[in-house]
Amino acid sequence: AKGVDRLSHELAILAGGKTIGVIGCGLDRCYPKEVSNLFQEMKQKQLVLSEYPLGTPIKKHHFPMRNRIIAGLTQGTCVIEAKERSGSLITAQLALDNGKEVFAIPGEILSGQSSGCHRLIQDGAKCVYRMEDILEELPQSVSEQILQNLALDKPWHDGVENAAVMGTLAGMAMGGTVSGAGKTGDWWNSRSDTGSQDSQQQSGSPNLPSAPPQLGSNPNSALTGEY
Repeated sequence: AKGVDRLSHELAILAGGKTIGVIGCGLDRCYPKEVSNLFQEMKQKQLVLSEYPLGTPIKKHHFPMRNRIIAGLTQGTCVIEAKERSGSLITAQLALDNGKEVFAIPGEILSGQSSGCHRLIQDGAKCVYRMEDILEELPQSVSEQILQNLALDKPWHDGVENAAVMGTLAGMAMGGTVSGAGKTGDWWNSRSDTGSQDSQQQSGSPNLPSAPPQLGSNPNSALTGEY
């Protein structure tokens, strides 16, 4: 998707990380169309996952269903920006229900754009305003790998360093993955090691949380992906 979603993928790639996209349609569909170049690059060099068959169009209820996959594949979810009623909060709740870490970035209080983040923080999500707030919750080996990547001589542009840090976090693994969510949808990026995608594929389906009861289920679907 656009906004935070797109930026997280692009910065993870720029930082030399691995990024995975979970989409709410068939793997032969790109939504929105303006991210088609990124979509094709991720299919060729990263990983794009879908539980829907080829040809499945975008439908509104696919997105909250997709969120359970995002929550299940990650060890932590960071909500970047969310209103009081946001699909990002579904991902955060699914993460909490399954014992995952939940982080939230606070924002200004007048527009309501970050009301969901503030509510999460009040309910116990960890407040994030610097990268160390996430790093200190990760296994030491993972934190050291992230810091090592950040220490590399990267051609960051002026004013982009903080975003690059978050992109690197997105591209690294919290033992397995880091997840994030923004006002335009959900993103999650993963794995600092190149072998983890293959090892997960060989080991079978990951342990995914079930969908919320009111959303129904799709027991006949299978998680599929393209490199």
